[in-house]
Amino acid sequence: MGLCQRIVIIVAALLGAAGVAAAAAAAHIGNDPLLSPLALVALTHAASLIGLASAATTRFTRIATAVIAAGAVIFCGELGFHYLTGSAALTPIAPVGGTALIVGWLALAVCTAISPQRAG
Repeated sequence: MGLCQRIVIIVAALLGAAGVAAAAAAAHIGNDPLLSPLALVALTHAASLIGLASAATTRFTRIATAVIAAGAVIFCGELGFHYLTGSAALTPIAPVGGTALIVGWLALAVCTAISPQRAG
């Protein structure tokens, strides 16, 4: 397993843990409007990144995977920071994370669509 794959899997595992924690907090502490999106994005992207760590076989798909991972960390990190501290100081970076997620997923689609097919 290469270094990039290991990093993506570590990020995915941390996102998974954060997502479960956010879902549990939403269920047991109260339904704060920050917790549901945090849990949803963290858990869905954790699972996606595990698959992408294995499936990203070209340089461009690895870059798209890295952008998706960075976007998820930025977006979820901001929501978690806001929830835990009550400070909205980092709120302006949430759209950066969301934009990175969108760009990463679109880049993955384009890379996959234009890559040459291998005989299988």
